[in-house]
Amino acid sequence: MLRVVAGLLLLGRAAGGDVAVALGEAPGTRGQYFQNELQGVVDFLADYYNTSFSLTFHGPRAVYTAVAGVEDRVSGRLLAREDLIPLGSATKPFTAAGVLRLAERSALGLGDRVAPYVDPWLRRDLGRTFVELYGAGAANVTILELLKMRGGLQDYDDARYQNKTFRGEEYVPTAVVGDAPHDLHCAPGACGVYSSVGYLLLGLAAATAVNLSDWRALDQGALAFGGDPGPGLAFPVRGACADVPGVVHQYATRVGNGTYGWFDVIGDSCLNAWTAGNVAATTRDLARFWHRLFDGTLLSASSLAAMTSFEPLTWGWFPGLEYGAGLMAQAWAAANGTYSLPVLGHGGEDYGSETALNGYVAALNASVVLAST
Repeated sequence: MLRVVAGLLLLGRAAGGDVAVALGEAPGTRGQYFQNELQGVVDFLADYYNTSFSLTFHGPRAVYTAVAGVEDRVSGRLLAREDLIPLGSATKPFTAAGVLRLAERSALGLGDRVAPYVDPWLRRDLGRTFVELYGAGAANVTILELLKMRGGLQDYDDARYQNKTFRGEEYVPTAVVGDAPHDLHCAPGACGVYSSVGYLLLGLAAATAVNLSDWRALDQGALAFGGDPGPGLAFPVRGACADVPGVVHQYATRVGNGTYGWFDVIGDSCLNAWTAGNVAATTRDLARFWHRLFDGTLLSASSLAAMTSFEPLTWGWFPGLEYGAGLMAQAWAAANGTYSLPVLGHGGEDYGSETALNGYVAALNASVVLAST
C-alpha cells in the first residue's frame, strides 16, 4: 500500500505542471481528464486489494474526488463520496489546531503546565492527580510538549483498548489515562515519544479551558474550525458507530483457534480515544481542512509555525519520524529509490480503515487524502 502512496505522489512530481493547472482551474476538459485518472486509480486499488477506497485532491479552485469498492458486504452497497470513514489518529491535527486556537485567544497558554487543566477530571474519575499518577517529574509537562509528543508520556496499551472495544465497552478518556503506563520515558522535553494519551489529556485541558463539566460537550469540529465544520466531519463521543449517520461499515480481523476471519465493527464504540482518534470523515472534507490550515484561514502565522516546527521521535513507535504539533513530515520511496513529494499531514487508522496519505503537498499547493475501508 505504501508503494501506491509513493506512486501517487511521484505522479504528482512527474506531472507537476499539469496537476497544478488542473487543481488551480475550474473543472473543464483538463479537469475531467484528471478526474478520470483518479477514478482509474481507485478502481484498480479496490479490485486489487478487495477493499474500498476514497481519494481526493484539493487545489486552490478545483476539488476532485473518486471512490470505488463495496461499503457494506451484506447489502452490497457501494462506497459513496459522502460516506464518513473513521480514521483514528487523523484526529490529532484537529485537536492540535483547536488547542492552538484556544491559545490564540488566551484561554490557555502553550507554555502552561498541563497538570492544573487535567487534575479536575483525573481527581474526579480516578481519585489521583496528574503528578500522583506520573510522578514529580511530570509536574513540568506543558501543553506544547504534549502537542509535539515531547512530554515523555508513553502510549496506551492498544490490545487492551481493542479488547474493550470489541466487547462493546466504551473506554472513556480518564480510564484510558488511568490504565496507561505511568513511567515517563524521559524528562519532559528531552525525548520524542508518540503518545495518544497526551492527546487525550489535551482534550481534557481544552474542556477545562472552555469551562465544561462534561468532556463529551467539547465541540471538536467547532474548536478546530472556529465554527461549523460541515457535514463531512464527525467526532463521535457516545454510542456505537452505527449511531453516527453516514459512518461506513468496517471489517476487522479476528484470529483464534487456528481460524482467521473478518467481522463488522459497526456495532462497536466509535469513541476511539476521543481527541486522539475519533474523527470520521469524507476524504473531501479532510482535504478541505488541510487546505484551509495551510492557506492561513484557520490559524495565525505564529500558530502554524508552531505546528510545523518538527523534531524527530526518538523512542517507541517510528523513531526518526519528524513530528510537529499534530503534524507529521513524510515522504515515500518508490521501488526505484525515488522519493515522492513531501507531505505535511497525519496518518491514522481504525480497526477496519486507514489513511497513510493525508495532508498538504506544498509543491502542488494542494492537499491529497487517500483512505481505505
